[in-house]
Amino acid sequence: MKKLILIGLILVGIGSTSLVAQQPNKGQVKKSQVQAKNDLKKSEKDAQKAFKKADKERKKAEVKAVKTQKKVNKEATKVNKEAKRASKSQGEINKRIK
Repeated sequence: MKKLILIGLILVGIGSTSLVAQQPNKGQVKKSQVQAKNDLKKSEKDAQKAFKKADKERKKAEVKAVKTQKKVNKEATKVNKEAKRASKSQGEINKRIK
């Protein structure tokens, strides 16, 4: 009988030890929470950096597009002037032929 009680107490002791071992350490939990907060802050910072970089690139592209458009417009104006001049010359040639 004493052996059964002793074995029962040992089993209860082992069971309670394993339950205690399964409970998280308060220090570990706090450490994990702090780490999670730090990771979140870092992720937010990284996201803000990426957003700022993308915005900067977008602005650069807009400036480049405006410059290119101005160049194209300038070239188109030159072509139109040349076309008018050629048309005028052709008109004068046609008058002389008649």
